[in-house]
Amino acid sequence: MIAYAPPIDHHEAPADEQQAIYAPLEGPVWAVVAVGVILGLLSANPLLTAASILTLPILVTLLWRRGEIPILLFAVGYQWLQVSAKIFQANLLDVPVSVISLTPTVDLAIWLGLLAVVTLAVGMRLALRTFQWSRSDEATREAWVVPLSKAAVFYIVCALMAVGAKGAAWVVPGVHQIAIALEGFKWIGFYVLAYVALTQRSGYLLLAGATVFEFVQGIGFFSGFKTVVFVLILAFFTASRRIDGRALGFGLAGLAGLLVIGSAWTVVKTDYRAFLNQGSGMQETVVSEEEQLAKLAELVTNLSVNDIGRGFDPLLRRVAYVDFFAASMDYVPTVVAHQEGRVWLEALQNLVPRLLYPDKPVLVSDSEHTMQYTGFYLASDTQGTSISLGYVADSYIDFGPIWMFGPILILGFLWGLMYRYFMSRSGSALLGFAFSLAVLLVAYQYEIAAVKLVAGIVVKFLVLAVILRLFEERIREFLGITDHDLSLAYETDEEDPEPSHA
Repeated sequence: MIAYAPPIDHHEAPADEQQAIYAPLEGPVWAVVAVGVILGLLSANPLLTAASILTLPILVTLLWRRGEIPILLFAVGYQWLQVSAKIFQANLLDVPVSVISLTPTVDLAIWLGLLAVVTLAVGMRLALRTFQWSRSDEATREAWVVPLSKAAVFYIVCALMAVGAKGAAWVVPGVHQIAIALEGFKWIGFYVLAYVALTQRSGYLLLAGATVFEFVQGIGFFSGFKTVVFVLILAFFTASRRIDGRALGFGLAGLAGLLVIGSAWTVVKTDYRAFLNQGSGMQETVVSEEEQLAKLAELVTNLSVNDIGRGFDPLLRRVAYVDFFAASMDYVPTVVAHQEGRVWLEALQNLVPRLLYPDKPVLVSDSEHTMQYTGFYLASDTQGTSISLGYVADSYIDFGPIWMFGPILILGFLWGLMYRYFMSRSGSALLGFAFSLAVLLVAYQYEIAAVKLVAGIVVKFLVLAVILRLFEERIREFLGITDHDLSLAYETDEEDPEPSHA
């Protein structure tokens, strides 16, 4: 009998641990890509479609780390979807993409958007260039020894912390950024529960209950309900450890479910929001939770299949986020000069919490910012609406179509360093996965303004890094994943290297 050994020193990974973390895509995958490219060349937007399809395997090759949580790949993959969605929408209508866009400059905006997403991925990969070992086996072993009951309790504690932080964000002056960072703590607990349940292939009722709870909690003015689906998919692909038929089937089922839910939400959200604010036009909820759920149930149950189908086109238009970028390219520098770094400087200044900088200027509305650099007239905060340009457009506004990629590369490098920090500094691979998820979950938003993106993730990283350092041992002891616990729980023989659940 061979007892399970403690984790290796991750600063000195042996050579055999450094070989298979990145692997080239297999031949059948490239065959599918080739077919997609050929079909794309026959579409109404041949070059854009082919380039978009080719970008996807490049992103996977750069960022797929086998057996680890694909949070970085998810971040760039979703942004790829936001850049490419309008291409596929135009192809379905068999028209050039400019026909369904606000400006003919949209073609160039998509090209730059695809390059921006690849640049972001390259920055992430550069941050991980010497981090060539995997902790996937360690995470699997840990997941096998965590009792589902303790994983559920841990999730409940994290969720309660998030509720308290959300309340503090609006009650205690000066701590809004820190409180919002703590609000994301619930995803650490949810991910641990999901990963443990999916690894052990049990406890699905507990996981379903937590999923439904988070889904309902995410219903409001915005489509926050999709976040729990994203986390669940990430947990599944981490636990499955490979891309096989089962994993692809689950991923496609999750995508199909999101499309149906998103289409339904697109159809009912206007009436639902009007009910939430009772016609005030503001982003506020003045009815009880029971009334919210009852109204939503009423609206959804009255939908027909045709209604849901009718919501698919506006859903694609909402996911696609290149029109405002294209409009800013028409407006800058023709009407307004490039800002020479002012937008990104404001993003860096916003890093300082108001608790330490009481005189920090109040951020201008996203809609006001968008109007300033596109010349459009848009609904703003006074109408209960906020429309952003996105960090890629902000980078263009500052530096133009060439040097705009510099800040994006740095941003990707920073996100990669954050992932690396949690994976290399955490004594538990499972907690490393969970904390990196909680920090980088919002990095998928192509549409988020630079001033909010940088501050939001950096502050969240700092807060959760401190929590990990101070409380990791206690969390590990509660979950039963200390080195001592693992040594007692795992015994294997040479014939059966798989861990047995004690």
